[in-house]
Amino acid sequence: MSALDDAGANNIWVAPPDGYVEPSWPGLYNPLGYGAARYLYRPEQIWRFTVYDTLVLVGAVYFFAGCLCGANFARRHPRLALLAPVVYSTVGIGLGFVGATIIGYCLAALYNAAFLRMSTWVPALYSLILTLTLILSSTTIQNKAFMS
Repeated sequence: MSALDDAGANNIWVAPPDGYVEPSWPGLYNPLGYGAARYLYRPEQIWRFTVYDTLVLVGAVYFFAGCLCGANFARRHPRLALLAPVVYSTVGIGLGFVGATIIGYCLAALYNAAFLRMSTWVPALYSLILTLTLILSSTTIQNKAFMS
């Protein structure tokens, strides 16, 4: 079966090869050549892997930030101390889901437009990039040299 055999099937993705078995999440493999490589073909797979990876990374970062916030409120407002990690995690998961949906479908469109297969490492790396972008965008620069 060729990659172009699905041209009349109203699909927007490249057909996987015969005998293709969808990898389970997280599906990461050793990229140094030890073991079989795992690839993604369908946009839904690419989106799902990107969303799962992003929710794990962003959720963990926001939960940690919520725990730090809760530790700051623990003496004066004990109820807020328990609520902070939940609120932070919920906001982080929402941001992660929206960002991962956009990134996941953009990756799927790019790889399928070029008739490429996607390694399971690509969604994980883009999830890491998205997480680091969220962390960097949450900080401010308080230097007078940059203010002028």
